[in-house]
Amino acid sequence: MKLIYYIILRITLALTFILTVWAIFFYVTMIDEVNDEVDDALEDYSETIIIRALAGEKLPSKTNGSNNQYYMMEVSKEYAESREDIQYKDSMVYIEEKEETEPARILTTIFKDDEGRYHELTVSTPSIEKDDLRDAIQVWIIFLYVALLFCIIIISVWVFYRNMRPLYVLLHWLDGYQTGKKNKPLSNETQITEFRKLNEAAIRYVERTEQMFEQQKQFIGNASHEIQTPLAICRNRLEMLMEDDSLSEKQLEELMKTHQTLEYITKLNKSLLLLTKIDNGQFT
Repeated sequence: MKLIYYIILRITLALTFILTVWAIFFYVTMIDEVNDEVDDALEDYSETIIIRALAGEKLPSKTNGSNNQYYMMEVSKEYAESREDIQYKDSMVYIEEKEETEPARILTTIFKDDEGRYHELTVSTPSIEKDDLRDAIQVWIIFLYVALLFCIIIISVWVFYRNMRPLYVLLHWLDGYQTGKKNKPLSNETQITEFRKLNEAAIRYVERTEQMFEQQKQFIGNASHEIQTPLAICRNRLEMLMEDDSLSEKQLEELMKTHQTLEYITKLNKSLLLLTKIDNGQFT
């Protein structure tokens, strides 16, 4: 897999994680803020009712056009002591004016009047559709994710290829380089320190390879020339020995085998000399 694909894959995974965490945090924060505003309104509404109830004044109408509702009933002391002073919850309530059920925020509180009686007051007000809000956030998060991912991928690919161009130039030059032949010089100007050092290292190792290649050719050529004379001398001496009439048939057979071996080594040495001349450009 190419490096750019690794980068895109990791950007995609990181962006998915970040946007998921951000969406959850955004949803929780927004719902908490909405609940705080609604709770403040419910507290003000409940305080108004409690003050009027304790003062013996007329309570607000339950159908005042605001869709706010309240219910108040007398409870026992034991019940009051077993409950918390203020409770909040989300639930579905029936709106009498609309004759339909809607999600609402509900506040339940307990207070004691001047006569020592306990009353439980429940006030509710319509709230936002949290399911609809969650669906809307999901849709916009998906849209935001796709748009961001598309933009980031385009920018990343452009920046990657623009900054990594010296590396691709170097790789292309190395792919076409052939040791021992005439090659084009590396033309790869860059201001990036790492790529400049990489170019210098590649040129340095190529020069060392060329030097070792030349030394190897020279060694093979010199060795082949130096071996040629001793081989000829050995063959001549063997031929002189084979002309001796005092040799037995077995001795003559062994000398012939040795002579054949020297012939093989001589042919191999001539092949090495031929390869050396070809490498040196002495043959087309």
